Amino acid sequence: MIKLGVNTVLFGGNGLGALEVAMKHLAWAGFDGIEISALPGMAEHLVLDEWEKDADGIKKLCQDYSLEMLSMEAGTLDEERLKKAFAAGQTIGCPVINVGPGGQVLIPTAVDYSEPFGATDRETWEAEYRAHVTALDWLPVLPNHEAPAGTNEVCAPAVPYDFVHEFERMDPAQRQVILDELAERPELWDEESEVMFL
Repeated sequence: MIKLGVNTVLFGGNGLGALEVAMKHLAWAGFDGIEISALPGMAEHLVLDEWEKDADGIKKLCQDYSLEMLSMEAGTLDEERLKKAFAAGQTIGCPVINVGPGGQVLIPTAVDYSEPFGATDRETWEAEYRAHVTALDWLPVLPNHEAPAGTNEVCAPAVPYDFVHEFERMDPAQRQVILDELAERPELWDEESEVMFL
């Protein structure tokens, strides 16, 4: 079976806290595993110079979010760093260590955007989208309720029962991502009435 994973470099940051943010979102999105980033100066979710201190925490995050450790991006050819990467990989259960020179290479090219090419064929793109993407109506449109003049208040419950039912059916990791988002965005809810404004 093919397993689908994502490199945590896409989330940036360093250390276990940044890794947990990445893993919450990847678990919520339904991925099978991660490629942990060990790239200093870019995203160092696995800090190779102190990997032993974080090894248990990384394994626990994988367990908590049901994500496999599919690989590690070490991005180096330095022998000492590679030794640390291999030791860390063996301890945290990482079967693949991706290595390479790292860095940026500018390739002298030019793209003529004035001429259409495959990705700009809007009609074909729309047809593919309609054929393969189905929108789920998980939060139905609410009836329009007028707020009293001069206020920004919502006058009716903002979250329909259907949302609550769908929320209860979500995986715990998916629910946690929503709760974390609400905790970070107090403008979406009112502490006194415990009503979310969507």
